[in-house]
Amino acid sequence: MADGSFIEAPSSTKNADKKRDPEMHSAKKGSNRHFGMKMHIGVDKVTGIIHTVVTTPARLMFTM
Repeated sequence: MADGSFIEAPSSTKNADKKRDPEMHSAKKGSNRHFGMKMHIGVDKVTGIIHTVVTTPARLMFTM
């Protein structure tokens, strides 16, 4: 079983470097826009134990 969740990040450039993080991107889920990364979690169906965690930019899809 796999689940994908957004990890939100500030989209503002108001930080020390005056730049956005290049690994973060925006994506749309339903009618909501998100900026950050996606965390993909693989869970064993029987035991419920997490066996895999992978992060990707929010705009990319990942298949386990």
